[in-house]
Amino acid sequence: MASIIDKKIANAKVNQAMDMIKNKSPEEIKRKLGNVKREDLIKQLNQIDAQTVKSLNIDTEKIKRSLTKADMEKIKAVAGKDSDIVMKKLNELLGNK
Repeated sequence: MASIIDKKIANAKVNQAMDMIKNKSPEEIKRKLGNVKREDLIKQLNQIDAQTVKSLNIDTEKIKRSLTKADMEKIKAVAGKDSDIVMKKLNELLGNK
């Protein structure tokens, strides 16, 4: 079970990511993520499931309401060659079909 601190950190990271998606270009986001290995990001993404999201009290409905089609395209652009994997997982976690 996630602690209160884990929940706060997770929600702060989600808010930071949403802010970047909304306010930065794909190039700026790629630059910000430049030092992180893509393989590590994909590995971490694959470790997250719906139960983890729920235990961290992440409001997926708020995220779904907030993300526009343009935001989703920006995420695809940032993910590059891994966009299929990233989008599939994102849609799974958000409960999209």
